[in-house]
Amino acid sequence: MSTNDALIIRSATIDDAPAIGSMVDEFRSYLQALGDVHACVNFGSEQYRRDGFGPNPLFQGLIAERGGQALAYALYAFDYSTDTGSRTVFLHDLFVRSACRGQGIGEALMQRLIEICKDAGATSMNWVVWHTNESAIRFYERLGAHSVDTVRLMRIDL
Repeated sequence: MSTNDALIIRSATIDDAPAIGSMVDEFRSYLQALGDVHACVNFGSEQYRRDGFGPNPLFQGLIAERGGQALAYALYAFDYSTDTGSRTVFLHDLFVRSACRGQGIGEALMQRLIEICKDAGATSMNWVVWHTNESAIRFYERLGAHSVDTVRLMRIDL
């Protein structure tokens, strides 16, 4: 694989489970090193296959590849906002392998996600970023994202 090969952004398929699982493992290690001990602890290739496909898939995905090698992925799901009365998208994961960062791959994935959102009539895309992941925060801000400080993420563990 050469960086001269064309970057391809495509829909993820069930056959991408091994590559997604491998990248999730790398993503988990990265986030845990930043202090997020709960990052992706119950998600891998098995859950990707089980929950992303079939009659009622819970998310969709994109793969960025070059020369047939998976370099990055994004997993997202459509949602709805009663605040805006419109469709939205929640970005669950965006990950670029560490060796491939700084090559525009993350930006290409985000641009494709924005196209998908607009094509579906969504008015915003939302996601969470681990508070110590400064490089990700700067990346998203360069793309025009802003932090929403007027709401707090809440959760009940079941």
